[in-house]
Amino acid sequence: MGDSATQRKQSGNYVKSVRRYALIAALIWTAVIAGSFAWYYRLSEQQLLAVSKSKAVIAFERDVLYRQWVSKQGGIYAPVTPAMQPNPLLSHVPERDIATPSGKPLTLVNATYLVRKVFELNGTNEAGGYGHLASLNPLNPANHPDPWEEKALRSFERGVKEVSEIQTINGRAYMRLMRAAVTEKNCLHCHGHQGYHVGDIRGGMGVTVPISDIVEANRPQVIGGMLGHGLAWILGLGALWFGSRKLTLSVAALQHSEKSLQLQTEQLERLSAELVTKNWQLEALTLQDALTDLANRRCFDETLDTEWARAVRTGQQLALLLFDVDYFKEYNDRYGHQAGDECLRSIARILQTGARRVSDLAARYGGEEFVIIAADTDAASALYLAETMRKRVEALAIPHEQTPLGHVSISVGVAVMTPDERLEAAKLLRTADEALYRAKDGGRNRVELIAPPSVRTFPQRGGRTAEEPPVIQITWKQSYACGEPTIDEDHRKLFRLANTLFTRALLRDKDPELFNAAFDELLAHVSTHFSQEEEILRRHGYEDVDEHAEQHRLLVEHAVRLRRQADETGLSAGELIDFLVNEVVIGHMMRSDWLFYRLFATPAHGAA
Repeated sequence: MGDSATQRKQSGNYVKSVRRYALIAALIWTAVIAGSFAWYYRLSEQQLLAVSKSKAVIAFERDVLYRQWVSKQGGIYAPVTPAMQPNPLLSHVPERDIATPSGKPLTLVNATYLVRKVFELNGTNEAGGYGHLASLNPLNPANHPDPWEEKALRSFERGVKEVSEIQTINGRAYMRLMRAAVTEKNCLHCHGHQGYHVGDIRGGMGVTVPISDIVEANRPQVIGGMLGHGLAWILGLGALWFGSRKLTLSVAALQHSEKSLQLQTEQLERLSAELVTKNWQLEALTLQDALTDLANRRCFDETLDTEWARAVRTGQQLALLLFDVDYFKEYNDRYGHQAGDECLRSIARILQTGARRVSDLAARYGGEEFVIIAADTDAASALYLAETMRKRVEALAIPHEQTPLGHVSISVGVAVMTPDERLEAAKLLRTADEALYRAKDGGRNRVELIAPPSVRTFPQRGGRTAEEPPVIQITWKQSYACGEPTIDEDHRKLFRLANTLFTRALLRDKDPELFNAAFDELLAHVSTHFSQEEEILRRHGYEDVDEHAEQHRLLVEHAVRLRRQADETGLSAGELIDFLVNEVVIGHMMRSDWLFYRLFATPAHGAA
């Protein structure tokens, strides 16, 4: 009871800690979102201010152009009208008022007077805004500044050149801009009697432009930012709540598990093993293809890099078998995707049997493509494995009306390399893909191999050449001998001719005549050997000689068919190796021939 109370107290403290940390995280998240939105809102305000100021500057520059042009002309004359009366502030200027030859009165309009008249004519235009001339010492009472303008004029006296601000006037937003009016030489014509000199600040010229349209255009952006930050805030809080809730539930589950472990200590090993298994299963799920239960592409990539690096260190060969289901798109179109999935699962089960060793890996490469990595595997073994897989898939006899065979088949590309530091693992994959292309281009339902050149010639003394041992070879062992000299010598020669044919098969594309000659030589030897072997067996009274001769006849017929196939449609190295290794050597010599070995057994040799 005491232990249970202690556990409950510890669990309660843990739950409180989770909630406290969750609350702190929520506050930090809220602060981050608030700070982000404040920064975003400030940027929006700065953008609004910049656009509004640009609009005001355009209006201001327009008014300045009017003023500068008139000032350069020394003023202009305009007809005297009720709206354009002589400027009393220019009464000291000679020829302020003149008349045309026809007697029409004209009055001199200086730059400031012209701008003021333009401002009066424009009024408070909502579209283009309006301007105003202001001075702390105005000649015209209409140029007396309002409070904002007075504040701006005071700042001009302190050296400020420009003042701008967004203000709300009559419930609407406006941008107000004022720049200092500096006394120029042309200005002294009208203002010199006030005591101004060139360069003095004699007032300011300002514009007030409406920016409601800009504010309205900016509003959706601000609202969108607010909604986006709000959504992020809510999602973050939701994630924190969900995480803390999950942690709380996990604590409850852990408490229950610990209680069970204390009550039944004998279950410790079983529960620990289950935990390890679950973790392994979880890891395996990330590396497993959901459809076929084979390794997935990620697992394949990692394993290929690992095995390549191991082969570089050990100097061992590395084989890669790339499989593609023939006419699989047509199969899906004809039988449906569910049948296609079941077809892939059936093929995957076959391929999984080919990855028997711990270092081997069968994986789904993508779509209807599969791959097997076979470490420390030479070309002969890789071809044997590929051909075995092809035959087993063919033996499934899965109906496929859209293929010439009438059933599902696979094409296999095999690549074998001895990795070194100068090469990359991707080279092996590209080579296997090229071999697969050859298999499909060669008619499908076949195996093609690409390996380093099996035979190279090296100069020797006297101008002769020597051949390297073939990459693919079957090795004669003394335990294969039956004790009859003629038969054993024929068997050894059969091994030598088979190895030569394997080498020629790999180089057939470059020199088909050498391949054909090697095949013909092997075929001739097999026929002669079978005849001699049958004669020897009859002399020794072997009771099953007739059945043995029938096996010879079937093997020769098969060999002749393969020779004809090599000339007509092509023969893959995999089919050749399958025949010579599986049928001739293993199936016949190691099994059928083994039955008559007792005829030639001696005390030294014995019966194997």
